Amino acid sequence: MKTSVFTRIFIPILILLIILIPLSALVFQNAARKAAFDRAEKDFETLQADLDRLISEYFPEGRDAPDKERTNRFLREVSRAQSRVRGDARALIFASEDQLVFPADGQEDPALLTLAEAVLALSREEGAAGECRTVKAGGEDILVRAVLPPAQSRRVALIAVYCPVESIVYGVRSAVIQMTALISALAVVIIAALAVAAKSVSRPLRMLEESSACVARGEEYPLKEEFSLKEAEALRRALKDASEKLRAADRAQKTFFQNVSHELRTPLMSIGGYAQGIEQGVLSDAPAAARVILDESRRLTDMVNELLSLSRLDGESAPELAALDLSTLLQNALERVSGAAAQKGVTISLDTVDGAEVLTTEDLFEKITGNLLSNAVRYAKSRVYVSCAEEDGYVSVTVRDDGEGIAEDDIPHIFERGYKGKNGSFGLGLSIALLAAKACGADLSAENRKDGGAAFVLKMKKA
Repeated sequence: MKTSVFTRIFIPILILLIILIPLSALVFQNAARKAAFDRAEKDFETLQADLDRLISEYFPEGRDAPDKERTNRFLREVSRAQSRVRGDARALIFASEDQLVFPADGQEDPALLTLAEAVLALSREEGAAGECRTVKAGGEDILVRAVLPPAQSRRVALIAVYCPVESIVYGVRSAVIQMTALISALAVVIIAALAVAAKSVSRPLRMLEESSACVARGEEYPLKEEFSLKEAEALRRALKDASEKLRAADRAQKTFFQNVSHELRTPLMSIGGYAQGIEQGVLSDAPAAARVILDESRRLTDMVNELLSLSRLDGESAPELAALDLSTLLQNALERVSGAAAQKGVTISLDTVDGAEVLTTEDLFEKITGNLLSNAVRYAKSRVYVSCAEEDGYVSVTVRDDGEGIAEDDIPHIFERGYKGKNGSFGLGLSIALLAAKACGADLSAENRKDGGAAFVLKMKKA
């Protein structure tokens, strides 16, 4: 099933947050509860240890009960020990008549009196003294340890340490609620940020999709807005470049067909006109008319052959290249144009590299050098130079003439199909040469020489 970018990003993270919030709260609750109980137990044990020390100091076993002054000092020490405990652990001290004497204001606190009754009841149980127990007082669970001093006095008959469990639970519960609220608020912020982020991705993609549809219909690329998202902006630029190249290719194709149609129409009209004149007997020099028809037929044949070559190179799969001797290939190429060069009075000189082999095929090399050499002979005044040079892994073949050179306006377009420079034939030869060069992994470029004339450089891979 197809889903949008917004749905693909937003929904899974939303589901994950919905699961994580209660899960985080549960984990936090258990961790906080354990930490709180551990801290309470530590405080409980700290106060209990201080009381045990004070009991052994003020109520040593085997000695008489302390007097009133000593008992008062004991109660003050207990108060100091209790103040040093940061948690909820507290002490209770009862007189011999089960009267609560510590804390001093305990008789005025109903909750503390209820706890005192529970502690006294616990102390009367057999074996309960000295053990840590949990009692209920006022509906709350309280951790209690009651101790009978070895030497009792009238004012100190029972000592207990207690710590409310419910306050710990309440503190944990409050912390969990606050933490859950904080996580929920954070989740809302994250969801809002994700929604904005997802839309910032989906919106450019939607606009790019609409622009792609326009390009597919052959319309001008409509998207002018630049995106803040780097990847979306890179895609927009790439799509814009592709659109411009497609439109340029479409214009070039239309121009090419127009030029080809024009080139085909001219010889066909000439052939048709002379053939009709011969048929109707209005031409007195029939052999001359036949020569014109023959010349135009050859011209048509040459154009059709070039079109077929162009078509084959366009649709042909990668050819199987072989290592061929460069000198032999160039000698064969010069022989093929020697007749045209002699007829025009142009001398061709060759400076090759002995033993150099290049990766190509005879057919591809013939298409490249045939067009380059025939162009050079056509535009040369008297000489054509063919030279070779070895580079790292490459051999450069330069074909130059001593003619007028290439017009500056023509240089960017000379390899385009159907583009004809001054005195050009069909505007196909250099396009065929470039396609053939690419087919054998070579580069072909053109330039004007400072000393006059045009130069074409073919850079081929060494075998």
